[in-house]
Amino acid sequence: MRPSRTPRLPGTIRPSSTSVPPRINRSSFFMRSFHECVCRPRGRRETGMLEAHAGAGYARRLRVPLRTVTARMVANLKSIGDRLRAYRIGAGLSAEELGQRLNMSRASVYRIESNGIDRIDVLERIARLLDISVETLLGVGVEYVPSAVAYFERIRQIEAETDHVFVAFGPIVYLLTSSAYDQALRRVLTAQLAVPAHGARSVDELLGILARRKAQHRARPVSITNLLSVPDLLRFAERGLASAESSRAELAAQREMAQAELAIIARLFEAPPMGVQIGLVFDELPASGFTIFRRRAGSVVTTSPFRLGCQPNVWRGVAMISMAPDAVELHTAWAQEVWSEALTGQAAAHYIRRKILQPSS
Repeated sequence: MRPSRTPRLPGTIRPSSTSVPPRINRSSFFMRSFHECVCRPRGRRETGMLEAHAGAGYARRLRVPLRTVTARMVANLKSIGDRLRAYRIGAGLSAEELGQRLNMSRASVYRIESNGIDRIDVLERIARLLDISVETLLGVGVEYVPSAVAYFERIRQIEAETDHVFVAFGPIVYLLTSSAYDQALRRVLTAQLAVPAHGARSVDELLGILARRKAQHRARPVSITNLLSVPDLLRFAERGLASAESSRAELAAQREMAQAELAIIARLFEAPPMGVQIGLVFDELPASGFTIFRRRAGSVVTTSPFRLGCQPNVWRGVAMISMAPDAVELHTAWAQEVWSEALTGQAAAHYIRRKILQPSS
């Protein structure tokens, strides 16, 4: 005989596996999930079962797919070391000084920066140091970067794992600029150091990171799609990187540099290297650009007030880095829409030569 079912009162609902879970402490639950899924050594089958069990409730809370949560638990362990290094460089700290703040040795700091983390207490300490939640540290939330030095170091780290980059906007494709551009950028930023509020940042350190980005790109070229706007190019042709305080001699040097870089851009339109696409749009675009990085570990979108083009700004602002699927999808949709209207190829090269390099004609 089949056992009799427990009678239910009229109007009651039978509990089901799809009912909303009771309210839980997100932080403590997430730490237990992280420990079970990542820190404890297990067989492959058991690990997969634990990931599914531990991540399910958290995925429902965040309204993201379970595979996103469990994949990020593992994929972002290495990036935590990258973020720690970017923080240390941006704050101007040595490995020993950072180790004192984290209550660990200098060797441990270097090991984390190189290999990521595998201990739950270290994860919590780093989250407290960066003043962010554990969830954000593992890539579920938004990463905020208040330093240009730290931001461009993070960009270098992300580019090392990237297959394709979409950049909007600016008058240049920085990774494809000449060495003369870097020299002009150094002169402008060094002159800005005379402003008291700017003296705390190291121009040498920033330019060193930018040089490593270019060297990294030469060693491992990534596909680049870049949107340029005509108003930005006109301003760049007129002043280069010069500021209002620049001398006449510096302004003339900046204009000469800008003409040379614009000629390079025109050639890139005509005969782009493999993997390079550049589009020209005629609208005035937002001052704060964004970049989409396509990676196997998950796409990343960044928005930043830090500029290396006209009126360079490496002093003030807060950049944002996110792996959130909705952020990536929204920026991608916008990029595709604008790209469909862009002028490319020989027509764009002709426009730059006739209307920007030779405006009188």
